[in-house]
Amino acid sequence: MRSNKGYFYSLVWIVIAILLLYYGNSWLARMEHKTKVTFDRNFAIIARTVYALALGACISFLIGIPGRFKPHKPLLLVVFAPSFILFMYGVAALYIKMPEIPWYADITRYEGRFFFGLVSGLTLVQGLFERRR
Repeated sequence: MRSNKGYFYSLVWIVIAILLLYYGNSWLARMEHKTKVTFDRNFAIIARTVYALALGACISFLIGIPGRFKPHKPLLLVVFAPSFILFMYGVAALYIKMPEIPWYADITRYEGRFFFGLVSGLTLVQGLFERRR
């Protein structure tokens, strides 16, 4: 019986991931369109930021369902904090004067910032909660 429960959980996770990708991509397209119409880049920036964190959190559910609150300090300090700082550095640099990091543009040229968002969402959920599965 235990293996059937694992298959069902994986199937539910796949359905939720597909729905999140479908509706998330359409939401990103609407925010990009709103950015082009209003010339306010905040819509696209906020949308990409929330989307990356949400996908990272969804990936963390593949590892297991979050249970009780039990922070895992090494994971939060060594993985989450640096990836979240690198993820939010680009957003913060748009609003406030930040020192320029020469290699940051090379790292985040294509989808590097999105990757840091995925890692941040994944490690945030895994670092704050003990898994039940």
